[in-house]
Amino acid sequence: RPQENILSINGEEVYSFTPWRTDCASFRRFNPSTGVWLSKRTVAYIGREGRAEKEVEEPIASSDLSRSNWCPGSNVPPSVIPLKDIEPGKHVLTISIPESKEIEGDKLNRWLVSAYLVWDE
Repeated sequence: RPQENILSINGEEVYSFTPWRTDCASFRRFNPSTGVWLSKRTVAYIGREGRAEKEVEEPIASSDLSRSNWCPGSNVPPSVIPLKDIEPGKHVLTISIPESKEIEGDKLNRWLVSAYLVWDE
């Protein structure tokens, strides 16, 4: 589920955002080996005897699912965050995801974060 990410320098919040992509299904054609399984759901229809419901199975590919700012087969544009008021010296950069949970055994309940700093001298 979407989670807010907060960047702080020396304890002061400088940027917050919620990285999330909902367009991953559009990249399915770039992932021919993606995992596919059947998803059951109930649908309503009008048949010979009037309104009715039935259960149908539809294929869903793992690459169709929304993700935290990336989709299999897509570019991931970086977030550029200008930090103009930083004085020379040592600083502490903190990236926090307040709603995240502690790792539980072998569950994949973690967030991987990549970052790099660029500066001019």
